[in-house]
Amino acid sequence: MGASSGGLGVTDGSMLVRGETLADVLGTLPDVPLPQAPVNRPSPTIQVNQDMRYVSLDITHRLPEVKTLGYALLGLLAQQPLTGYDLTLKMKTPIGFMWSAHHSQVYPTLSGLERDRYVRHRVVDGRGPRDTKLYAITAKGNRALRSWIASPLAPPESRSEFLLRVRALWMVSPDVARGLIRQARDHSSGRLALYAAEERTFDEDDKTDARRASFAAYATLQCGISHEEHMLSWCDWLLGKLSGATSA
Repeated sequence: MGASSGGLGVTDGSMLVRGETLADVLGTLPDVPLPQAPVNRPSPTIQVNQDMRYVSLDITHRLPEVKTLGYALLGLLAQQPLTGYDLTLKMKTPIGFMWSAHHSQVYPTLSGLERDRYVRHRVVDGRGPRDTKLYAITAKGNRALRSWIASPLAPPESRSEFLLRVRALWMVSPDVARGLIRQARDHSSGRLALYAAEERTFDEDDKTDARRASFAAYATLQCGISHEEHMLSWCDWLLGKLSGATSA
């Protein structure tokens, strides 16, 4: 629907006011509060041209919001099509090394991604009596994943119950303190063993060809290995310090 001179009309999703100055337009608009913008949608924005002859009200909407777990699933599907069951396994290992999610969270998130057309599925023969859905990322999903990777990174959260306890070690006996540090050392040692087993699955090209998806996976694994090796060294250092302490 077009707008006559001095009238009001809507064209291509924009509200235009022609033939009046901005002061005239704003002075004649009714004093009615704008409704709240829906969740995940931006508030309307107003653009004014240089000669002050029209106002454009942008009412476009953003794409549906994707949670971090959704991007984790998209990252897996960008490498190859997978069933929901395969995705839950990969969310345990290796994705679980860096981002944990419960089994009950994967399928609802996957359903939401398909609803918003970030992924699609086709039915394939499965082992059980039910049909199996094989999921694949769409072009829209690829664009969303690339945009998320390139977006500004928020500062990491610093939350460690273990370090909070270490901060108050002076409140307990050396024996209790050593017991706590040994627990942490055992955890790191176990995690390092898992990482070492995962590392053996990579071939030389995976470790050197930065163009491969497998190289990116290897790079994240190396970060985990370095962290756990450092934790083991730090625990040994602290146990050495505590070994010279005596109970009061």
